[in-house]
Parts: sequence; C-alpha cells; structure tokens
Amino acid sequence: MTEAVRGWLRAARRIVLLSGAGMSAESGVPTFRDAQTGLWANFRPEDLATEQAFRARPSLVWEWYQSRRATIAKVQPNAGHRAVADFQRRHAGRLTVATQNVDGLHQRAGSPDVLALHGNIADDRWLDAPRGCCDAANLRDGAPPACAVCGNLRRPAVVWFGEMLPVRELEAAREAAERCDVMLVVGTSGVVYPAAGLRAARAARSSWSTPNRASSTTPPMPWCAASRPCCCRNCFRTRSSPSSRSRRRRRAARAGAPWCATRSASSRRRWSVGASCAGRSRWPSPGSSR
Repeated sequence: MTEAVRGWLRAARRIVLLSGAGMSAESGVPTFRDAQTGLWANFRPEDLATEQAFRARPSLVWEWYQSRRATIAKVQPNAGHRAVADFQRRHAGRLTVATQNVDGLHQRAGSPDVLALHGNIADDRWLDAPRGCCDAANLRDGAPPACAVCGNLRRPAVVWFGEMLPVRELEAAREAAERCDVMLVVGTSGVVYPAAGLRAARAARSSWSTPNRASSTTPPMPWCAASRPCCCRNCFRTRSSPSSRSRRRRRAARAGAPWCATRSASSRRRWSVGASCAGRSRWPSPGSSR
C-alpha cells in the first residue's frame, strides 16, 4: 500500500492535504476537549468557545484562550509538518494544505498559503465590525484588550461554535479538492463537515470525472453538500414528512440521482442553493463510468 501511495503522489499533478488534530498530536498539542486541565477542568469547551460566552464573560474566555496559546507556543512542528513543507518547497504549486487545526504548526513549519478552516489561535480580530477608530495599534490594555475609543473588544481569530467558516478559505479548499488528483486525509476522520464536504468533492470527481476509471456504484454526494454543511435543504433538511422523504430517497436510488433532484421544480426553486444543486449535478447511472 505504501508503494501504491507513493506512485499516486509521483503521478499526481495536484495534491490536497486535509489535516486534523491527529496531525499535531505528535507535537504534544492537546485536542480541543483534552485541553481542559487545572482550573479549566471545571468548564466544558463547548461552553467557552462561543460568542455568547465571550460577551457574557469576556475575561474568563480570554484567559482560557491565553492558557491554550501558552501551551501551543511551547510545542514545535513535528516531522509530519516539516515533511509537508519540504515537499511544497521542492514541488511548488502541487500541494495545497487545508487544516482544521488552529495551532499554526503548518505555517511555522514553512508551508505557504495554508487554508486554516478554523482560523489561527495566535491571531486576534475585532468582536464587532470595526469602526474608523478601531486600530489594533491603539488598544486599551485589558483581558481582553479593547479599542481605546469605542471599547470594541479583541477576540481570538478562531471559528467558534455557531459561526460560519471563513468563506475565502472554505471556497479555496473546495476548489482545490475538486481539482486534485490525490487527497491525503491525515489526523481526522473526515466525517464532520466541512471536512466531509471536501472528501465528498474529491470522491465525486473520482467517481465520474476521472477518465478510464470505473465509478462507484453509489452516486457521489451532491455539489451543495461538498460546498458546506446542510446548505441545501432539499438534500438534508426539509419540512416534508419522514415518509415522503423516504419515498424520494427510494426514487433517487433507482435513478442514480441525488434525492433532492427528484423533487418538483417548484419545490426546488423555493431553496436557491437546492436549485443550484439540481441544476449543476451530472449524475451517472450506478455502475457506469464517465
């Protein structure tokens, strides 16, 4: 298997590396939920990593992130990070790194243009939309710091629960996944969105767009699911009854199509993204090759 993977990488013109917490485990970075030690063992991460928690108790949440920053600052990129960066130096433009990690170890190892899907814990940004007076060079000291004029708070530049992922990074990662010849998934199960969407984008391409390769007997995931989680209510969330959803799934399975495409045109138009999904799909019949 190792030789086969090496052969794929040698032949690939475009490669995507999708990394998760396991990539940084060897460096000693605790996972998000394993980071609760000492005082912080009394809190659940899910209760701290939200905008609501920060607005309610900004000092508490800021100190928690400061403790995580201090832990990450003590670790170094491991052999995996360095190998990826070295490959990128030797093969400029062939490998795109998309990571769910916020530790910045890919960047510190020397990887260029890393797509940090969840942000970077070392960076800050404004809590509210910045006004003309908001200047990062003119802050009022505090935990957290704030604009010296209007009091707008600085917050960690990471994606909290309930927040959208950065659009530019997510779109760039999706496009790279759709175009790549090989995708390496390291340190993550890849079953949680948006990571699952990137895998789906690659799987869809390999199942019906790669010449001289038989497709999977399972139709690929719809384009909308590869873009972002649950963005197409026709596919994943609908107001219809469970029985009608089951009937549409059965019809879709027989037709080798996404079950959202079996809905009526008027129903699809109610959700613009769903209509886009049905319009852009090119679905092969099960067992066919494209």
